[in-house]
Formats: sequence, C-alpha cells, structure tokens
Amino acid sequence: MPGTKLLLALLIGLAVGVGTFPAPTLAPEDEALLQEIEFRAFRYFWEQVDLSTGLVRDRSRPTSPSSIAAVGFGLAAIPIGVERGWITREEALERVITTLKTFRDKVETEHGFYYHFVDPHSGQRAMGSEISSIDTAWFIAGALFAGEYFRGEVRSLARELYERVDWNWMLDPNTLQLRHGWLGPVSGFLPYNWDTYSEHMLMYLLAIGSPTHPIPPKAWDAWHRPAPDGYIRCPTESMFVYVYSHAWVDFRNRHDAYANYWNNSVVAINRNRLFCYANRFRYATYSRHVWGLTASDGPDGYRCYGARPGGHDGTVAPYAAISALPFIPQEAMAAIRTMKELYGDRIWGKYGFTSAFNVDRDWYSTDFIGIDKGIELLMVENYRTGFVWRIFMRNRYLRNAMNAVGFVYDPEADFVLTPAYAAYYQRLMTGGIETTAEAPYASKAPLIDGRLEDWEWEHEPQVVDATMLVPGIDRLEPDAILRGKFWATWDENCLYLACEVEDSVLVVNMPPTRRGDFWYTDSIEFYIQPGRGLNRDLGIFKLAALPFDTAGNPHACRHEDSNPGPLEEVAPKVKYASFRTATGYTMEFSIPWDYLGLSGLVSPGMKLGFCFTVHNSNNPNAPLGAYVRTAMIAWNPVPEVWARPNTWGTLILVGPEDGRAEVGT
Repeated sequence: MPGTKLLLALLIGLAVGVGTFPAPTLAPEDEALLQEIEFRAFRYFWEQVDLSTGLVRDRSRPTSPSSIAAVGFGLAAIPIGVERGWITREEALERVITTLKTFRDKVETEHGFYYHFVDPHSGQRAMGSEISSIDTAWFIAGALFAGEYFRGEVRSLARELYERVDWNWMLDPNTLQLRHGWLGPVSGFLPYNWDTYSEHMLMYLLAIGSPTHPIPPKAWDAWHRPAPDGYIRCPTESMFVYVYSHAWVDFRNRHDAYANYWNNSVVAINRNRLFCYANRFRYATYSRHVWGLTASDGPDGYRCYGARPGGHDGTVAPYAAISALPFIPQEAMAAIRTMKELYGDRIWGKYGFTSAFNVDRDWYSTDFIGIDKGIELLMVENYRTGFVWRIFMRNRYLRNAMNAVGFVYDPEADFVLTPAYAAYYQRLMTGGIETTAEAPYASKAPLIDGRLEDWEWEHEPQVVDATMLVPGIDRLEPDAILRGKFWATWDENCLYLACEVEDSVLVVNMPPTRRGDFWYTDSIEFYIQPGRGLNRDLGIFKLAALPFDTAGNPHACRHEDSNPGPLEEVAPKVKYASFRTATGYTMEFSIPWDYLGLSGLVSPGMKLGFCFTVHNSNNPNAPLGAYVRTAMIAWNPVPEVWARPNTWGTLILVGPEDGRAEVGT
C-alpha cells in the first residue's frame, strides 16, 4: 500500500542521523516515576528467589519454577541495586556468588546449556522444558555482566560457566545456525533453528566470542535478514525481539555489513506504536499513548503478540513501552504515564506494572513475570545512565566477537540498512525472474481424484526444485530429495490445477482437527492473483493443501486472503483430492471462476498472477501436531514470496486454437 510505504519511509527518516546520545533531561515527576519502576523491578529479583540457591522465579507465584533467563536478568539487577543504594555491596556479593555456585554445582546441564525452567530449590529440570540455547544466553550474559562489575571471584565463576557452554554442539553444521534447543537423548534437538532475525544477536556474539567452544564468525551471516520495507524485521513483529539484545550490547553508532541495528530497532518500535494507533478504533485498549505489542500474557494465555494482521487482540504489555525508553524516549514516557494514570488501580502493584492488560476483554493480569521486570530494569537504567552498556561492553570476548563479524564504530552512519545491503536486498526482492506458464483449454474436465492419468498432453509441467529455496526458510538436508511439478488447464467453469511432489521423507503429523496448519509440515500452495491481466484489483486467492492428515485424508484451505478458512466452509465448490505415490504424492484441484471474481470474464490470452510452493520437513519422527517445516521451495523463490504478489509469475490461459488439451479422456 502506498500509504504504508510512505509511513515506513518517514519512520526510517526519523531513525537516522542520531550520532550523539546526550543524557536525558527529565521532569522531576518523570524521574521519580522511573526511579520507582526500577526499584520495584529490582525488588522482584531480590524477593522472588530461593535464598538457598539464588534461583529467581519465573513468575510471582509461590509455586513458580525458576526461569534461567530471569536468573540472568537478576544477576544484572543486583549491581544496579548496589549503584542505586538499595542493597550493600556485601549483600550483593553474597547473592551473586550463591547463584553462580548453584549453576556450577547443582543446576542440571547438558554440554554447558541449561533447561529453560528448573526447580528453584534443587536446580533440576522443571515442567519437561527444553535445554534452551537462547535462555542459556540470557543467563550467561547476566553472569558475565556481574563478573565485569564485581571482578574477583565473581568474574572467575562467570567465566567458568561461560567456558562450559559448547556452542558447537548446539550448532547445525549444515546451516551454521544455532538450534533452538534439545529435549533429551530420545527426542534430540528441536526442529527449529535461529535462522531469521530475532532476539538472538547477543547469543550469536557470545557463541562466536567463546574462549573455549567458538562457532565460526561466518555463522553471523547464516541467518536471514528480511528487509522488504527498508528495515530488518522479525516475522512476528513482536517488540521484544528488537530490544532484548540491546539491553546488554551497546549497538549505538555501530553497524556491520547489514545494518545499524539501533536505528533498525527505532524504526520497528515506532512501527509497533503506530500500528496500535492505526487500530485504535478496533480495540479500546489502543490509543496514541497506549501501545506495545509483544510476547506477553493475554486473556487466553501467553502469546507472542506482534504488530501484524492476526497477531494481536487488544492486549498491551507495559514492559514494551518501558523497554522502548532508550529508543523513543518521549513517546515511551508518555505511554508509561498514561498507563499508570488510566489503569494503575488495576495493573500497578508491588513490583510495578503487571504483565499485561486488555480493556476490550476487561482483563487485567495480576502476575509479574521475571523477564518482563528484567528488561524494564535494564533498559530504564540504560536510558538514565548507560550503566549496563558501559559495564557489559568491557567484556573482551564480546568485543572480539563484534570485531570478528565486522562491526565498526561509525557515529556518522545515518542509515538503517547499509547502502550495500539495501542494494543487495532490492536485487534479491526483484530477482530479475520472469516466470510464465501456460494453461491450455480443456475439452473435458479432469476427474478430481488425486491421480494424474488424465493429465496427458504435449505441454510440459513447470518444475520447482531444491535450487529454488525461499530465502529464510531454506534448511534442506544435503541428501534430501525435494522436487515439485505443476500443471494447469481451464474451461468456462473452472481453473484446474495439479501437482506432483517428490519427497524423500513424507512427513504426516497433522491430526484431522488441525485444518489450517498446513505450513507446519509437508504441504503445497497455489497463489493466484486473478486481476493481473485485467488491470483490476480482484484481490488474491491463496490455496494451501496438506496431502494427508494422520487419518490419511487431505486438507485444503484459503489463507492470508480476503476469505480465509477451510475450503469446506469458505469455498465449498472447490474440489480437491490427493494420492500417495512411490516417491511422494500428487494432488488435484478444480476452482470455479466465481471464487476468483472472473465468472463470465475468462477468455484465451487472459493472464493471472500465479505461484506454486512446496513446504518441506525431513523429520520422520515429527511429534503429532508439531511445527517441523525447515524448507520451502517456490516457482518464484524470493524473500517473503507469500506476501508479495508483484513477485509471482504469470499463468496464461491458452485457447483451443492454440493447442487444445485433451483432458479428462
């Protein structure tokens, strides 16, 4: 949309040209409010802890397990408490040393990594959680920060724990991407990698800078940086991903080969704020000064909310605006004041703001979450004094890693994307690929039974293979076989589509009840833009299909278009079927023209925007209902092809006089 592009251009303009960062000048009442927010957040880490182990609870509930990420934030909170005069240095040292010795001697570990949740008293695995790479990174960051601050025994303990972490064990050797985690010797590694921009930058730097188990610096280049709108974005557009690494690493006035990540976060956070404002008439929670879509509690449980269609429900987490203070101080301060004034009687308590609220649902959380309090405390302190940045940046392993991956200090860097990466991504976006396919006229409609015996004519199919991986979803095992073909034909009633997929490991792990989660596993899609040849906006029709559920039946749905849902509900006249072959599967579809807005308008020579994609997993032991997709190939393999009809190819309807297709004989 032109308006959206203009807005993003303005946001990018606002982000650049910063150069210097003077200390803030705050009104006395704002200074007092921030002091209170910091103190109450600090008190969480001082009180919500098992005193015998130093392990911090995940939530402010007596029965809550400990979160190792919350422990990391707690280790950073304690020096802030010393600097602010809330505890003595002796009290702080005792707590920090207790915590680090607990991790050295008691907390359950694997190759130096820790379980996401552990019992606060014993340190043993809790809630069946995974060995978590990212949560281990937050803990190690807190330990190293405490080590740089206290020096001596604390520094030695922190370094010992850092040296234990075997980052190479967690590295996927095929992609040079760190894995999300490990479930145990039976289930093994989680089927997800840190493969696209997210909160993981600090983790990669810690892994590359490791004094004992460093991963190659080129792993920094192995994760995808999608930037279709002039800034590098996370698919969820959840605000915390643009903040967490910045709590520790001072990215201001620094850039690598790709971006100034500070400016990048300014743009993304402003976009999150304005997304809420644009939706203020749909949700009563949102307003000019109430915003912040991020991972948080919600009326229906914990969700990864974000500034994207379908990614929000009116739930705002106060920690989002609080943690945005260093990036957009005026807007963040206004949000903090407004939330306390309007809703303080329901969301302000012993540890500051509660986790989230939703005015539309009349829901106000009573919980406080450790990592929320941690990011609040660190970012407010960074905004006021830069203390966390100043101490953490002393660490030579971090500095070595930043140098190794190409960071340079450049106060004159008035950009979000580096000019070179912006130009590269623009070439990647357009691709220079013009794909065209023909759909011959069918004298007889094919029988929609999943078999392709009646699709016999002289036109060769269009082929999509492993060389056509979509950037960002491109982890295909070296020995994997993945290849797709598609055919199209038409008559006055319908557009007919068929495909054949060769797949060395056909994964079937979706139960019959999961009718919209095709993209979790092996599946296909057809994207259609009906109005391309008419220069008319007829929207898009995105057809997604799962060849088999666990009962052996296919599923199909529309998604990400104007009428999403299972075909049986939103497009019941569409017919489809699948068939298992020796090398994979085949599928057939008939789509009446009225669903495409073309009833009575079709004729030879008409052009439709068109694309075919194949989603792939090679996990034969995929858990029931689990997301296991690792790769996606497409007829037009450009970044985020699913969201960009202008990059799709063209399907041309060929008339009888140009070569009739004898289909359905």
